[in-house]
Amino acid sequence: MKGKRIEFGHDDGTVEGESVALRYEKNFHGQPCSLDFIRKLVVGQAVTSAGDWGDRFEFGLTDDLMLAIEPDRRQVYRTRNPIDQNLL
Repeated sequence: MKGKRIEFGHDDGTVEGESVALRYEKNFHGQPCSLDFIRKLVVGQAVTSAGDWGDRFEFGLTDDLMLAIEPDRRQVYRTRNPIDQNLL
């Protein structure tokens, strides 16, 4: 990440900029969770759709999961309705 950009390519190992504390959230309304919780749900899932909303990337995954990546937040939730019956 450089500012609001994600750069792809060779990693020269240089770390620049200031640290940002990331929030990890689950469910549509953003309940706190851990990075490990998110990893266990999303690692190994196939990406079925993707959206670029400027400062938010969303990845639709198998099992009706949505992974959102923002500069200071990572969020995972199920896209099934009704929302309150499909909490993680």
